[in-house]
Amino acid sequence: MNDSEQVVTAWLQQMTGRYHWISFRYEYSERERVHYIAVYTDHGKEITCPDYCHDENLFHSRLAALYPDETVLFGHADFSFKCSARSRLFSR
Repeated sequence: MNDSEQVVTAWLQQMTGRYHWISFRYEYSERERVHYIAVYTDHGKEITCPDYCHDENLFHSRLAALYPDETVLFGHADFSFKCSARSRLFSR
């Protein structure tokens, strides 16, 4: 696991501890240099929690500043992209 993956993993663990209703599937593509994060909610709807949205935006900016050659993509459930069987699940 590289440094950026460790940063993402720590953030995902922090978010599942803070927001009990959220879970994530995470996968990093070394070839594309993209962090794919699929976001799931207990209620299956889009996230409207202002605090989480703020945290996600701050994290996106932080990761872009730390690793400018990498991209992080957030998607709601499996609608934006499909994670492979290698993806890791983060949930409470």
